[in-house]
Amino acid sequence: MVMVMVMVMVMVMAMDLGDWRRLGQERYLPVGTVFVQRDYRALEENWEHDHCEMCSAKFMDPHFSNAHAQFIADHTDVLTAGMVTQVNERRLERWVCHPCFDDFATEFGWLITTS
Repeated sequence: MVMVMVMVMVMVMAMDLGDWRRLGQERYLPVGTVFVQRDYRALEENWEHDHCEMCSAKFMDPHFSNAHAQFIADHTDVLTAGMVTQVNERRLERWVCHPCFDDFATEFGWLITTS
């Protein structure tokens, strides 16, 4: 237990508190949160995009409709894949773009799985 506390203290000391992407995400993406890399797919007709939990980059499904595919083609900042929390219910998923995952995974203690 002491080792875990020391590790968390070191991570807290190393973080850049001035990073504009910090909005208290550690409350719902705590140490040990498991992520998997995946293509974004729309959940349903009324839920056809998500945002990065850190920087708010937009994720969209290019297969959802021709209009979505065209929007993605016209807006190169829209993402079609990223890192998503591994949970049992898709409605509870949290998406993080690759750059933000790279910037925060070590500090937040996030884990990656391949399944």
